[in-house]
Amino acid sequence: MKNHKRIFLAIPMAMVMSLAMAQYPAIRVAEHTGGPIAANQSIKVNTRGVLSAPLSVDGPKASFTIRGADVEQAAWTEDFESSATIPVGWDTEKKSHTAWSLKKPNSSYSTADNSRALYVEGDYRAYNREISSATTSSLEVPDEAMLRAYIYYSINYDDYCRLIISASTDDFENDITELWNSKNGDGDNTAHWHSVEASLAKYAGKTVKLRFTYSWGANDEGFKVGGYLGDFYIDGITVTAPGSIDGISVATGETIDFVDTSTGNGIKSWEWSFPGATPSASKEKNPTVYYTIDGKYDVSLTVTDADGNVSTATMPSFVTVTGTAPTAQMSISNSFRYLATLNPMVAPLADITFTDTSEGYPTDFSWTFSKYNDITGQHIVSHKAEGAEAVNSFEYLHNWVIEHEVSNMHGTSKATETVSAEYSGNITNFMHGDHATTFDLEGYGTFPGNNKMKITKYAEKFSKPTAPIMIDGVNVYFATASAEQLADQITNIGVHLCSSENGIPGKPIVSWWWQISDLDASSDLSVSTWFPFPELPVVDDEFFIVIDGFADLYDDTDVSIYMADFRDSHNTTYMFKDNKWVDVSTYFPAGKNHTSLLVLPSVSHSVIASATGAEPLLVFDENGGNKEFDLFSFLGYKTPVESSADWCRVISSPNGLTVDTLIIECDPLSDGVTEREATITPTDGYSVYPITIRQTQKSGITDAVTDSDTQFIVDGLEIHAADAATVTLYTIQGQQLSSGTTVTAPAPGLYIATSGSKAVKILLKND
Repeated sequence: MKNHKRIFLAIPMAMVMSLAMAQYPAIRVAEHTGGPIAANQSIKVNTRGVLSAPLSVDGPKASFTIRGADVEQAAWTEDFESSATIPVGWDTEKKSHTAWSLKKPNSSYSTADNSRALYVEGDYRAYNREISSATTSSLEVPDEAMLRAYIYYSINYDDYCRLIISASTDDFENDITELWNSKNGDGDNTAHWHSVEASLAKYAGKTVKLRFTYSWGANDEGFKVGGYLGDFYIDGITVTAPGSIDGISVATGETIDFVDTSTGNGIKSWEWSFPGATPSASKEKNPTVYYTIDGKYDVSLTVTDADGNVSTATMPSFVTVTGTAPTAQMSISNSFRYLATLNPMVAPLADITFTDTSEGYPTDFSWTFSKYNDITGQHIVSHKAEGAEAVNSFEYLHNWVIEHEVSNMHGTSKATETVSAEYSGNITNFMHGDHATTFDLEGYGTFPGNNKMKITKYAEKFSKPTAPIMIDGVNVYFATASAEQLADQITNIGVHLCSSENGIPGKPIVSWWWQISDLDASSDLSVSTWFPFPELPVVDDEFFIVIDGFADLYDDTDVSIYMADFRDSHNTTYMFKDNKWVDVSTYFPAGKNHTSLLVLPSVSHSVIASATGAEPLLVFDENGGNKEFDLFSFLGYKTPVESSADWCRVISSPNGLTVDTLIIECDPLSDGVTEREATITPTDGYSVYPITIRQTQKSGITDAVTDSDTQFIVDGLEIHAADAATVTLYTIQGQQLSSGTTVTAPAPGLYIATSGSKAVKILLKND
């Protein structure tokens, strides 16, 4: 019988859902009169521009505006409200099972009443799938035109059908441009109105028709027979031209799409100037920028035609930017968690990078790293840092508290995170507040587990660790594991450690299998099933744990794995459906559709460092000799230890413990050599810890003594002379380090300082 490594959890079960909404920036629109412009009507933009040079009659005239539905003028519209039938001039294909009609939708895409929209619906049977289209009458496209529309549909039906919008100048014979495809829809997977926008700049000055095509879905990519089952509402179709605007008000971080509306023949180059923006300049015809600091900002555009004629338009204070108080957030260089605490797990003694990810564009950043005392509940400050990024190593085990405070002119915000510094343990992607559960697929099986939906594998993604980790196996929590038929009972369920390739599972590194009859399952998370990896693989990058064997498990078989109840972010679970890997959050209905599998790799960090915190530096005099260096290595170290020079070497052998004393031997200096340096590099095979070996002749200082009456003033690791004279700092072995009115020691320790004829030994320490 297998040797299970069991882990005991008590996590309750629950599931919830949520929705989200978006807003548009505020803009100021210049007044204009009249209705929608004709296709051949010129568009006058109020640029208040300043010309940089006199122009010839045929020279260019620089001008610009911005994109935005509230700015642009309608050149052609159709909202299906003027008639109860399909508009005159439209052509809808007559198909057997796919019909086009006008129908009142359940909701409106705007605040106005919406009594009719163009509607198309496919048959509910796959064998009646079809391709069908509705084509507009001809329309003239103005310069820099945009197509805007609203489409009501559910992303959940993408497997079965899609809607494609395309344009053509020749009745879709040869010239066909796809403008939009519902397969690229995002946001809530459930049915709602999607705002559609696409550029028609390619067709400026041309006559085109637009076509809406009910087409095949993801399941029919190979044969492209047609769509079925799903439906679409189409409404609020508008072809727009640039409008006049004399300013725009935005929040920090909001993007602005600028549009060149300059006139003149043969304009060849554009020089935009956006002081205070990102980017601050551009050579594109229609650039996009954003701002991060409050203020009013000028915008300038200079255009040059083929004959070298130049024109500049400047809009003073065109952009008004208003910020908000920041919301502090931070990112840790890894995201998986230590099972015992559900806090992010980091490697002790390793340099860990923390990055500011705050919202609201803060200008000031501070970090505080404190050791948490589990007994007293106190935080003992260990380290502080400034800047948008901080690097810290954790010299003590278990819980540390990181406080990140940010501020700007609008306010201050603080975020707090607790991390667990651990050498080894079980890791998970479960987060605080998660509950273990499974999902009933309503007659199609269980998620995650055996099913009738062509889901044959499941995978859990783990981030790159803060130091290489050795994985000795994986605990998997099965909610159910039963089979009535003998053939199913002996079916293998496999667990595989796989690399990550482009964000999805790659090649297997190591595997283990158990038959269904050997799996441990429980309704209360009291046991897990241990899948060992005897090869003890080590990974130092993003990786996946893949579970397979579900391909042929349907009737009379019930195998399922616990997962976290659906949440609104941090999905780490993937499924292999229809022969491709799918991010679970992109498949299930939106709102809360992110989850993690309860699969727990057992890991040990590859950590190698100084056992005492001493600087990795040994200094020898010209005579050489032996010195000791206390090394910590959680996985041990390999021999022989590499040396970059043949005049120094490690002569000791490993003691088999995590803390060992290296004995390093150094030869005497060769004749004519006054100083040399080499590197001794202990490694456990995955991490390295270079130790610098420096050998130098003794200095002329022979009688340095400690003198309490000295004129040296010490401030932590800094030292200077009270009379502002030059100070020279030496190691205790006599090697000169630095010289100046103020010198700083590289690390705490005993040093020699000289000034004039005075030489003293001084013990320097951190404040």
